[in-house]
Amino acid sequence: MADWMQRHGLARPLFDYVSDYFVVTMLGRERSGGLNPQVARQLTARQQEVLLALGRRGRLTARDCAEQLGVDRNAALRDLKTLVGLGFAEPRGSGRSRYYVLGSVV
Repeated sequence: MADWMQRHGLARPLFDYVSDYFVVTMLGRERSGGLNPQVARQLTARQQEVLLALGRRGRLTARDCAEQLGVDRNAALRDLKTLVGLGFAEPRGSGRSRYYVLGSVV
């Protein structure tokens, strides 16, 4: 489990005993420092920012992405399309209601 978490960009779990109980604490991406270095090497800084935002928010539209990054919608769509192609993001819905969630690779 600890190795799997580390491969997916998460910190190793913390193990402790508290009042005769064995306690396992699993930290999320925000606490573990962001993206797995192997993932980060494949992406531009802007794409990394999009991926971290997806992790924090759970879903993003192209418009949300553009506003957060301070770029036009077409640039945001290019970044999202790249993330989808690499398996880091998955599109849901269609047309104006399309949004993106984390993919199975992350």
